[in-house]
Amino acid sequence: MSVFSLFLLSALLFAGGMAGFFIRRDLVTMLLSSEIMLAGANLALLTFATMRNSIEADAIVLIVLTVAAAEVAVALAAIAVVVRRKEEATERTVSEMKG
Repeated sequence: MSVFSLFLLSALLFAGGMAGFFIRRDLVTMLLSSEIMLAGANLALLTFATMRNSIEADAIVLIVLTVAAAEVAVALAAIAVVVRRKEEATERTVSEMKG
């Protein structure tokens, strides 16, 4: 693939994730959309690393993916608590639970 097509794909992933995050108000969909945005940013970073023949960016992407996996585990546990208390998982229920 060419560099332009990889950057275009990463931009489309990021834009699609952003659209999903702001359009849908379900917490699971918002979480998945943020992960899609993160995948787009990682793809752009890897494309830059390939252009410059840099191995450091590969390590950074691996660390970012590891932190993202931990973040998803914590977020899904928090969503499970919200669903248990309020029977639905939307951003409105979370703001109502703040007090």
